[in-house]
Amino acid sequence: MAVFILIVLLIAAIFGVLTAVLKLAAVIILGTILAVVFFGALIWWAIRRQTRRFMKDFQASGEGRGESQYTAGRHNAGTVDVEGHVKPPPELPT
Repeated sequence: MAVFILIVLLIAAIFGVLTAVLKLAAVIILGTILAVVFFGALIWWAIRRQTRRFMKDFQASGEGRGESQYTAGRHNAGTVDVEGHVKPPPELPT
């Protein structure tokens, strides 16, 4: 690959278009670098946004406050007495 690049550069120098070839190569290389940086920043922003949304939903659901997914936002009256002892569930009719 390096030999091919050297041959192209020599041919460009012979015909007097070396500066145009070098400018075109610089534009292609810098454009590629800019595209990679832009898409990297876009992906970084998207990941941060999704993480913040997840954390916000997680804390709003109650799980972030130590509640389980089964009791988040619900108050199961009658399952815990005044002293904090758990009462057994009521018997189901047969």
